[in-house]
Amino acid sequence: MGSWQFWERLSSLLYKRQAKLITNPIPTVADDKDIRYQVPTTQNILLLHGPREEYRLTLDHPVPIVAADHEIIVRITGIGLNPIDWKAPGPPYLTTIPIVKGLMIDQNSAFNFAIPELPYISGREFVGEIVQKGASSTRLKLGDRVLIPSTDYRDKRKAAFQQYAVASDFNAIRLPRTLSSEEASTIGVAFVAAVLALGVCSGLDFSSVLNGPNLLREVRKLDESVLPQDVRRECREGISEAERVQSGDWIALWGGSSATAVIVTQLAQMAGLKVISIVDQAKHGHRVSPSPSLANACAPDVVVDSHNPERVIQIVRDITHGQLRFAIDTRGKESATYLLQTLSGYSKPTPNNNELPTIDDPTTSSPTPQPTPTPSLTTESTSTASTLIPPLRSHLIGFSGLPKLDVDDPLNQSVCLHSVPIKVFHEVSTIGEKLVVWLERLLAEGKLRSPEIVGVEDGLEGVNRGLLKMRQQGGRVVVRI
Repeated sequence: MGSWQFWERLSSLLYKRQAKLITNPIPTVADDKDIRYQVPTTQNILLLHGPREEYRLTLDHPVPIVAADHEIIVRITGIGLNPIDWKAPGPPYLTTIPIVKGLMIDQNSAFNFAIPELPYISGREFVGEIVQKGASSTRLKLGDRVLIPSTDYRDKRKAAFQQYAVASDFNAIRLPRTLSSEEASTIGVAFVAAVLALGVCSGLDFSSVLNGPNLLREVRKLDESVLPQDVRRECREGISEAERVQSGDWIALWGGSSATAVIVTQLAQMAGLKVISIVDQAKHGHRVSPSPSLANACAPDVVVDSHNPERVIQIVRDITHGQLRFAIDTRGKESATYLLQTLSGYSKPTPNNNELPTIDDPTTSSPTPQPTPTPSLTTESTSTASTLIPPLRSHLIGFSGLPKLDVDDPLNQSVCLHSVPIKVFHEVSTIGEKLVVWLERLLAEGKLRSPEIVGVEDGLEGVNRGLLKMRQQGGRVVVRI
């Protein structure tokens, strides 16, 4: 028995002894005689009490209760830590500058965001065993080992930093026996972000990859009212059918060693795209450079050192002959601004236009811009435009911010900026289930490689240690519960 399986078994035995039953308002299919699926009334959790504080262990906190028939309860056995877990509160071990306009800003890019209330339960990803489910959850059964990407961060019942959590059945990924819980706990959030960025924002069709989804068409078939209002424009108008990325096209990734970029690289290559990965070679080059250990599973086609941004721009433009139309940034507004200059729709500065697009000041940042609507050109305007801008727009997708373009900036006609519509995963059940069922097939077939794990911690009290390690080393840390 492996170490991970030992801890899961030990945890299960402890809960069998200590379980205290509760009655939930939603009828379930649990067998009251089977102690494995009994849910206690209280649990241990981690709470964030304020910005720039560590997460604190809290005992005897109420176990969350399901509120709908499609919800399940999972006994958590492992947590996958994400960068947002230390960036959101702005951890105390980072150097900070004074409060500006009521917001604490960190010199090292740690922020106080994505925290809807205090005290707060955080954590975006976990693996565990289903111990309660509604009768309508026919795809799942009690005892299933599942991966849960908890993208609905406003609902603390679904957070990972606790012993029991609620999840929607259409967001639960059943795991094959061949995949360890440690490996699985680093895949979910990265997969959701990657597939929505590629499938919706760039229009990549995955139907040739184990019968994957044609996401752009799927979201556009939905009634407009089904889509969350703040991502509706991205889903319906972000990119035209003619502009969709095609097999054989290049795509550039800045921050190519991140977990999300590792999954983007694999999915993009499965669908026939060619990938340029831009990374800090000294720190992270080993994570993406072709090597026997990677077994060609996620090595990009080209790796470019990010040390000199101007050189990066020139290299990428040379590789793609100035015709790059798709790029994804995982780092932030500054690198996204450099990445913008690699795209075919970007015009080099002239004496009358000698400044780069403005980068938002974090102390006065505005919401991420909405995608530029697909232009509707008349025959006359098309003829004129073809001599001024590329016939098809370029597309820049940002996970951590985008350049700020003025409304009258000419770039708006040739480059479209996209923010990833994560909400459709947890708010639109038909889309969420299509993604998790496809991921189940990919994992069962061994098609996806997990991002690098740089450390394993034990117990909720190990979360703070794991986050510090991630901040210092990059990579991903998992915590056994």
